[in-house]
Amino acid sequence: MEQELEEQQHHLDKWESLKKISSVVRDGSKRLTSKDVIERTILELCEGQPISLSDLAELLGREGSTLRKTYLNPMVSDGRLSRVYPTKINHPKQGYYKT
Repeated sequence: MEQELEEQQHHLDKWESLKKISSVVRDGSKRLTSKDVIERTILELCEGQPISLSDLAELLGREGSTLRKTYLNPMVSDGRLSRVYPTKINHPKQGYYKT
C-alpha cells in the first residue's frame, strides 16, 4: 500500500514537472508562440520517457491532430523523435520519445 502511494506521488510529481516545462507553450499565445519554441518544448517533454499524443495535447494546450500533423510527424521524419510503435502509427498506446 505504501509503495503504491509512493508511485502515485512520483507520477504526480513527474506530471507537475512536465506541466512546468510545457507552460511556456500552454500559457502563451497560440498565434505568437514560434514553431521553434514548440518543437524545443516537445523535445524536452519527450526526453527520458515516451509521451502519448493526448498527454502532449493536454500539456501544450493544443489539438492532438494539429500537433501530430504540424509537429510530431515532421519531427519523426527528420529523426528528432521516434514512435514507441513505429510500424503501427495509430496504435492505441502510441507514444513519442526523443531520439
